[in-house]
Amino acid sequence: MRPYTFNIQPFIADQNVAQQAYVSSEVFQAQKAVVKLNFFLFSEHCYPPYGGILITRPDQISSRNEAMAKFVRASMEGWVSYLNNPSAGNVLIKKENPKMTDDLLAWGVTQIKQHHLIDGGEAATAGWGTMTQDRWQKTRDFMVKASLLKADTDWKQAYTTEFVQQMQIKP
Repeated sequence: MRPYTFNIQPFIADQNVAQQAYVSSEVFQAQKAVVKLNFFLFSEHCYPPYGGILITRPDQISSRNEAMAKFVRASMEGWVSYLNNPSAGNVLIKKENPKMTDDLLAWGVTQIKQHHLIDGGEAATAGWGTMTQDRWQKTRDFMVKASLLKADTDWKQAYTTEFVQQMQIKP
């Protein structure tokens, strides 16, 4: 095991290496390097954690509750806008990261849509950005079974569904 560095060179150089990757970027890079690969999307194999979450401190939730709610809503509305027409977002992405190319960005959008990375699961019916108590429970149970979390940990203090319960963001 080694830390994930967002660098696929060890994977390209050694056919005995398995590596974490994002289907929206590293898979594309490996294919461009003409490396044979198999990609497994964890969610398709009963891995329950959410793939992307927004993180803040509890004091920010209590002291800046309205701003937090607006930020979460704007983030989901931004995804809807971006996936409907990524051109304006891509200009900003390439400005901040000139290594991003048009073909990589187009690949990423295709993969996000193809694998339902934002609009799949509960999000298909409850709206983008939704979270459920049931899925957090499954995540907790998975982590306890894998000895990644002590069973008596107060895991419900680690998240809130407050900002997503009634959001219902859909394209």
